Amino acid sequence: MTVSLLLINILNFSEILFPGTPYHPVEMGVLYSSGLWVSAFSTLLLGVIADRYSRRALFTIMMAGLGIGSIANAFVPQGQGLTTFSLFIVCNIVRGAFSGGLMPIVASFTNDALQKEERSKFFGVLNVVIQVTQIIGMISGAVFVQSGLWALFFLFMGMLQLASALFFSAWLHEPKRGLQQKELRDALASNDKQYSFKLTWATVRSNVLSRTNFYAILEGIFTALVLGIVDVLIIPYMQSPPHNISSVMTSLFMIAFGIPGALFGSIGFARLSDRYGKRHVKYRIYLLVVAIVAMVIFVNLAMFTPLANLDAAQGNDFLLLFSLPVIWMIGPLIFGARAMVGLYNINQPPILQEVNLPESQGLISSINNFTSNLGSATGPVLAGVLLATFNQGYQAVALICIPIGFIGAIFWLLATRRVDSDLLALSSTLRQRAKDLNDQGTEMK
Repeated sequence: MTVSLLLINILNFSEILFPGTPYHPVEMGVLYSSGLWVSAFSTLLLGVIADRYSRRALFTIMMAGLGIGSIANAFVPQGQGLTTFSLFIVCNIVRGAFSGGLMPIVASFTNDALQKEERSKFFGVLNVVIQVTQIIGMISGAVFVQSGLWALFFLFMGMLQLASALFFSAWLHEPKRGLQQKELRDALASNDKQYSFKLTWATVRSNVLSRTNFYAILEGIFTALVLGIVDVLIIPYMQSPPHNISSVMTSLFMIAFGIPGALFGSIGFARLSDRYGKRHVKYRIYLLVVAIVAMVIFVNLAMFTPLANLDAAQGNDFLLLFSLPVIWMIGPLIFGARAMVGLYNINQPPILQEVNLPESQGLISSINNFTSNLGSATGPVLAGVLLATFNQGYQAVALICIPIGFIGAIFWLLATRRVDSDLLALSSTLRQRAKDLNDQGTEMK
């Protein structure tokens, strides 16, 4: 929700930070990306920690840090140019430092808490929650900012994040590591046996540095870069002259088409993904390729659909806006793009979980998040530079997304050629782990 606040109000925050001046695309790209850059580096450290320590304690610490960063942002003075801009950057850095660990912890936790045939369903629901709260963040953030209450929004979010930290501390149950691996299930059935294996250089070379992981990480860079560009492309395009669609109306537009698309992609495809993923992980990879290519195509079609020219009053008129035929042309394209993002998000984490050891789940997720966050953080800045270079040529920037996105899809297709051999090597290691656990039990007796 906090990220959505900045995204939907990117033009408004330019005025809040630099009052009385034209839109600052480069500075706003840096503002939006600063937290993502820091998150990219913090995720590397926190992913390794997630493989060694209690996920419940780590969840608690991460959410408490996010809360502190949000509450501090509420007390930043408004309209002081570089001073306000710098303080916003500092608060973004604090939030980014703590948010970087969340997805590696989720990856490590769910690898031990969920059976493999349940994972797309879980990540589907998680993706819906993320996308729905992003949309809620957009509409509520637009209302708060247009009312001059942006500081209250940050304060409210910080209190919710601190409450989440208390919830994790009190009620989250810590699962046993490795329990969901079929090779380890029998060996770990006894309550006194714990999976305590740590990564060694040998397992890093054979597992973490596998070719499948290598291709997945490279793909993540390009896909995240495209998504980062798209995030700060469509919304300014709709809100800038001569279209002048207000931030509130933009939020309602995303609610009307974005949320149904997220639900369809994340929930509607979850059962299908799990069914085919149970047969072989390659099917999940093929679904990712479809999702990436289709998403890029939908975005470009939306950007090349001509919007109506409106004044500020018309751009804030709900009935007028939704009576325009062009809105009902772009809407289904946004629906399709959101659905493809959902399909991507419910299949990518289970693939990485399936091809990695229990003791490397947080690490590989953190490496993937590192590269993805770098792409996501670089995307908005690159979009700002390209928009300035092409004199606000939104369509030209959208065209640049096509080859970038297709490169990511190609890397996944290359991964299908090596995934079988990587899975065989993983299974061999896990069988040896199970033998070692059984031998430990025999020695204790």
